Amino acid sequence: MGSHPALIDGDIVRGLALARRIDAATVVGQTDGWSVLVRFDGEEGLVGTRRPKQLRVWHGLDSVAGYVRSELGLSRFDVDAGSRPPADSGRPPSMAADYDDWARADIEQALREADDPDAVWFGNETVMNEVASVFAAARAARGDGA
Repeated sequence: MGSHPALIDGDIVRGLALARRIDAATVVGQTDGWSVLVRFDGEEGLVGTRRPKQLRVWHGLDSVAGYVRSELGLSRFDVDAGSRPPADSGRPPSMAADYDDWARADIEQALREADDPDAVWFGNETVMNEVASVFAAARAARGDGA
């Protein structure tokens, strides 16, 4: 791979995919998302946008994987996450699209937990009483009284 692969218009990449000339793809981590490097006919290039001509960046790994599968017709591809900043585990990512991915995953986890046969459910009154006691304790700690 050369140091600076060519930028290829997305329409041209789509034409290469329709002609089944794309041999392989690598999803490449960027500081602000993911890009796609395609290899075809002994050449390689990064998928770009039409106007202005710039690198196309996907914000979520799921969305770029969907592009590679549906638009390029490839079910297998490499991932190079070397330029991605390390994840800050336990905290939501800062970019809106990544935050959306994080929120969806968090909701899916909560639904799995709710569907667990061992899940313990509390009524509204119990929860509200618990919240009221937490607020009362916080006011007492500040010296605001109960």
